[in-house]
Formats: sequence, C-alpha cells, structure tokens
Amino acid sequence: MEMMMQTVVSNQETSDIEDLRQFVKRAESWYEYDRMYRLAFVYPSVELKKDKDGDLQVSRFNGVLTLSVGPLNDMEEGEEVKRLAAVLPSTLAAFLGSSGRTVKIIVRISRPND
Repeated sequence: MEMMMQTVVSNQETSDIEDLRQFVKRAESWYEYDRMYRLAFVYPSVELKKDKDGDLQVSRFNGVLTLSVGPLNDMEEGEEVKRLAAVLPSTLAAFLGSSGRTVKIIVRISRPND
C-alpha cells in the first residue's frame, strides 16, 4: 500500500496528469491522449508478480478495494467527495483520478490474506 501511495504522489509531481486533465476538457475521449503510456497503472487491492511467461499474476490480496465516484462536474465537486469520504472510518485514501473527472476512494474491506 505504501508503494502505491508513493506512486500516486510522485506521479502528481509530473506534468502528465495535469496535461491529461487539460486534454480531457477539450477532447471527446481521453483515450486519444498521446502520453497515456507514461501514466502509472495502480492496483491497490493486490500485489502482483510475473509468472515465467511474463504475465502478471495476483500474489496477495491486501484487503482493500478501490471505489470510483464519477463522472464529476468539476474539481470542486471532487474536493467535496474527498472530504465526505475522509469522514468514513474505512477510508484509507481518496484522490482525484488521472482524468480529474472521478475520485478514487480506497477502503479497507477485510484483513489481508497472508
């Protein structure tokens, strides 16, 4: 979980996310964003490992689930959703999705299986 949060925080230091959010405001589809490959893919619910063929496999479920709220009208609505999510005891983190049109809420749903 700590590695995932470090990825989210470090990715916000680059201009790629802000550029994507500006692109989404003008484009019909964010799938056309030419730097999409530079954005990190984050899987907060599991730890993954590669098998002998290089395919990703789940090695461990960590007991968290990601909820996605959206589409949002604007950043202010996103801030309000984050504020409301922070009140819930099961919320571990809440942040804007890369497009700026969703809020991702990470909640604990069970104990990790070790």
